Order: sequence, then structure tokens, then C-alpha cells
Amino acid sequence: MMKATTAHDALAHALERHRAGAFDDAERIYRAVLADLPDHPDALHLLGMLEKAKGRVPEAERLMRQALVRAGPSPHYAANLADLLRETGRYPEAWEFYQKAMEGGGGADVLNNAGLCKAAMGDRAGAERAYRESLALRPDAPATLINLAAVLIDLGRAAEAAEVAARAAASAPDLAPAHVVHSSALLASGDAAGAEAPARRAIEIDPDSPRTLTQLGLVLNAQRRFDESSPVLERARALAPRDPGPARLLAIAACERGDLALAAHAARDAAALTPDHPTTLDLAGAVLIRCGLEDESVPLLHRALRLGAGPDAHHHLGIALEHMGLPEQAEREYDEAIRRAPGHDAAHLYRAMVRLWQGDFDRGWAEYEWRLAWSARRGFTRAFPQPRWRPDMPPGTTVLLWAEQGLGDAIQFLRYAPMVAALGHRVIIECERTLAAMARGVPGVSSVVAAGDEHPPFDAQVPLMSLPLAFGTRVESVPAPIPYLQADMVLTAAWRAWFASHRARRVGLVWAGRPQHHNDANRSMRLADLEPLAGVRGVEFHSLQKGPAREQIARHVGWLSPADHADRLTDFSQTAALVECLDLVIAVDTSVAHLAGAMGKSVWLLLPQPAEWRWLRGRDDSPWYPTMTLFRQTTRGDWAPVVQRVRDALEALPGSATNPPDRTRPEPAPRSG
Repeated sequence: MMKATTAHDALAHALERHRAGAFDDAERIYRAVLADLPDHPDALHLLGMLEKAKGRVPEAERLMRQALVRAGPSPHYAANLADLLRETGRYPEAWEFYQKAMEGGGGADVLNNAGLCKAAMGDRAGAERAYRESLALRPDAPATLINLAAVLIDLGRAAEAAEVAARAAASAPDLAPAHVVHSSALLASGDAAGAEAPARRAIEIDPDSPRTLTQLGLVLNAQRRFDESSPVLERARALAPRDPGPARLLAIAACERGDLALAAHAARDAAALTPDHPTTLDLAGAVLIRCGLEDESVPLLHRALRLGAGPDAHHHLGIALEHMGLPEQAEREYDEAIRRAPGHDAAHLYRAMVRLWQGDFDRGWAEYEWRLAWSARRGFTRAFPQPRWRPDMPPGTTVLLWAEQGLGDAIQFLRYAPMVAALGHRVIIECERTLAAMARGVPGVSSVVAAGDEHPPFDAQVPLMSLPLAFGTRVESVPAPIPYLQADMVLTAAWRAWFASHRARRVGLVWAGRPQHHNDANRSMRLADLEPLAGVRGVEFHSLQKGPAREQIARHVGWLSPADHADRLTDFSQTAALVECLDLVIAVDTSVAHLAGAMGKSVWLLLPQPAEWRWLRGRDDSPWYPTMTLFRQTTRGDWAPVVQRVRDALEALPGSATNPPDRTRPEPAPRSG
């Protein structure tokens, strides 16, 4: 029989071997002690800790529980068993043993781990109390400061969290998690720019940590620097392929930068990694919608809703159904999102747009006002001390009409300026600088200020896109005082002189919008898609294309060779002068199409599936622009039938004909300098 003193010495030696990582040696000694003293609490407990280190959790738990029974109340034993139970996700059981450990005078580590248990149970207030009690015993413990900062973020107290996290980083400047939580706290407080430095410091310390890389990706996403965040998140994803976090963030970044193939791949990965996580399924569904993959998104969104997803999932399902040409079903989903969250500005906005798309202007314009709340939440807001303009304000009121969205939107709704002026008001327009010269020519406009410049004094203000509501616009009463934009006569004369020797029908082309536009992948096409138009004789093509898509002209290998005038199109006044000299403009849904329509020029608009609400449902004409004809996709992404219909229409125009199959390549139109 082993004596107690001998057992004590043996266990001391075994513990040395245990701590040195010589588990087999330690285990032999523990078991030798237990062979002679089967109820020895220290031997039972230490063998249990060793079994835990080896990953044999059930046996570890059995031994540690047996040790507690044999030893009686023991804060140390209780704390270690609590840690085991917490680490295996059995939080309520773990909490019982943390309480026993604390009743026996548990130290700072016990209180810290008890806080982790409370946080995992969703009791963030309880976690905060435990962390603060731990810090009272050990004020500069980095791990506890990190944990407290994290729970304060979850409690919505980001400013406090940032202070605590800064203490953690100061206490342990070479500890990456301290800088990660500092970055998280600053980001949660709205300081995305400030959050970048600690995120980068964390990467300096631990460059191969998926957690640090993911945090930097999150910060860059928040700053909308998606080109920078994508490679960071791809590296995090490669290092932690089973972690859904990098995949979720990469799906967002890739989607925003227009890399839809990568976005869809990352979204699918995130959903596959967490098939029972409703928030991830909702996000994946939303990204797949942006990628034009509604058929994939709908099952994910239905599953997310079955798992308890919130109103956002109804909103996203509504968008998918709308894109699939099911407006009634879409509206029901928006209704449900709003029922569950009455202030859901995005659902209100999309319900407004689906109503406008169907021609329900009475309800659509009123609800479209929710766009202002939606924009404000995304950081795009305007605050004026002057009141919102109303039509019943007295004559003589000076009114600022301000453009709030894209250039095409501003052009479309400038038509309302003469109506405001007709009520006896003095009208000031605020718009983008490139549009300012054209806006000065709108009837009834007294002055124009470029966005960012100082305003002249005014009494009231209203966004341009709120004017249809103010005037009670319906489909049958859309004001169309065409033309309400006029080309500059001097600039037009210069273009006419340039065209003096041209006898063919002059057709302008725009095949792509701004790549940054959220719907650009859907609405834009390639110059090569328009190649069938080259077969129509009696027509010369002139590019009105700006931006990166202009480079396609030089790279294009087909017969279509539009004259490139982009260097001369420095603002809308120059573009309008060129458009004035053309017989027809063929364009995708961009600002140039609006410009030509507002000038009363013949416009053939090539629309994707789905098209924007403003073009209404199923029409080939537009009440907004009487000289416009709409050519719609019937299958999403398939431009070939659209271009064929355009070619047929071109051939049907007087003076046009189809080139024979054995044609020789025509001379390209002269390039302007």
C-alpha cells in the first residue's frame, strides 16, 4: 500500500512530467497512485486534466466529477470542471460549477472564465459583472480586458468598449487579439477610418491569423474599399476554409466590386458551411440576387425564414420574386417585412418601386419617400434648416430643388422645375457640375449651383424626386414638356460643321453605364453585343460612350466601328450638342438616354430583365419620354434577341438596308480629335 507521503511525492513528479508535455509518463504515475489509493482526489483530478488534454473528454469529466465527490468543496476542482463543460458547450452545467468555485473564493481567472460562460449563455450583463469582478482583482489582465470590450460591443456600448480595448492594447502591445477587439470597438462606434490602424497592427503581429485578416477585411468593407478588402478576405478564406466569416465578407466585397462569379462562389460557400444559420442564409440569398441567380436565392431565403430569419429575409425574397416577374408575390413579402418591422425603410422603398413599376402611382409616390430614410441610414443624407417645400407656399418663395441620386434621375425630374416656377416661385437647381450648364436652360430656372458649391439664399427646399408626389403625378398625367433640355447653339453649330460632309443616318451608341452602379452588371452590355448592327447600310455609328467601356472600341475585332468622340464629351452640354446632330440614339439605361429623351430626340432604349420601375411594366413606350422606344430583354442577360429587334427596326427605317453577306468592310466613321 502506497503511503500518503509517497503518493504526494509521486504526484508532484507526475505533475512536472505533465506540465513538460510528457503525458505518457505522467499518466503511468497517476494510475500507479490510483491503483493503491483509488479515491485519491488529487490523482483523480490530475488524471482527468490529462485526459482532457488528450481529447478524451468523457473520461476526463468522469474522473473530475469523481475527484470533487472525494475531495468535497474545492474551488480549484470546480473551476476546472466548469472550464471543461464550458469548452464543450454545456453552459448551464458549467455555470453551476463556476458558482461553486466562486463561492469558495475563486480568483481572477475563475471570474474571467465565468464571464465567458455567461456571454455564451446570452447573459451579457452577467458576463460584464464577472469580467469587472475579475479586473478588480487583476486590473490590467489583457484577456479579461479583451473579453469585457467584446461584451460591451455586444451590449451596444461601443465607446466604452473602445476605451477598455485601448487599455488591453496598451497592456499587451504585442497581443494581436487586443488590437482586433480595439478595431472592432472603433468600427462599432462608427469610426471605420480609426478602426483600420489597430487592425493593421494586429496583422503585423500575427500575419497568418484568419481572425486578424478577417477584421481588416471587415474594416475595409465598412469603408467601401472593396478592391482592397477582397484579397485580404481571400487570404483569410484560404487559411480558414471552414470558417464562414471570411466567406460572408468576401461575398459582400466581391458583389460590390462587380466580381459576381466570385461573389456567388463565396456566398454558396458561406451557406454550405452554416446551413442552419438563418442570418448567413439570408445574406447568401441577397448576394445571389445581386448576381442574377434568383433561382438559387429563393430556396435559401425560404430556408432562412423557416429557421427564424428576421424581416430582412422577407425583404430579400420580395426582391427575388420581383426580379422573377412576380410583383404581386413580391409585394406580399414586402408587406410581411413591414408588418414585422414597421420602420424597415428598405422594404418600404422596394414596395414603393414595385407599385410604381405596376403603374400604381397614387400609393407608389407616397411610399417612395422612404428612400430618404434608407439613404440616411447608409450615410447619404442632407440636412437643411429651411423647411420642405409645399405647393401651397406663397408666391415669391425661393425654392432649392436638389438632385439626390444619379444623373439620369436628375435629368428625368428636372421637368418639374417649370411647374414649381409656374406657381410663382423662384427656382434654384442644385445638381452635379457636369449637368449644371444644361440645367440652366430649363424653363423657369433662375439659377443653378453645382453640388458642393455655396448656395444662394433660399426659403424652402425639396429633392427633385419628391416632386411627382407634390404634384400628384399619375401615369396619365406625367408631365412631358419635351424638349425641356436644349443643346447649346454654338456647340451644336460646331458639330454640324463637322458633320457637313456626312450623308448617312447618324446613330449614337451607348452600351455601358458606370461600373460602380449597383445594377451595372445587369443593365450594361458589350460593344461586341451590338455587332449585328454593322450589317445595316446607310447608317454610321457614333460612340457616346464614356468610362472604361470606351476602351472596347479599340479592342473590338468586328465590323462595327463607331466613331469615338469621348475626348470632346467633357460635360452634358458637349454631349447634348452631339446628340442634337444625330438622327437616333441607341442606348442602355444610362443618363445619355435620359438626356436624349429630354431633348426630344429619337431614342431606342435597351432594357435588361428586370428593368427599373420608371419604365413601367410590359410597355414599349414611356410616358416620361414620348420620343423613346423601349426594347426589352425577355430572358435575363440575353441581349441577342434585343439587338436583333433593333437591327430589324433600323432596317425598316427609310434609307436603310441590309448589307449583303459578301460585303467588304466599310470605312469607319472619322474619329474626332
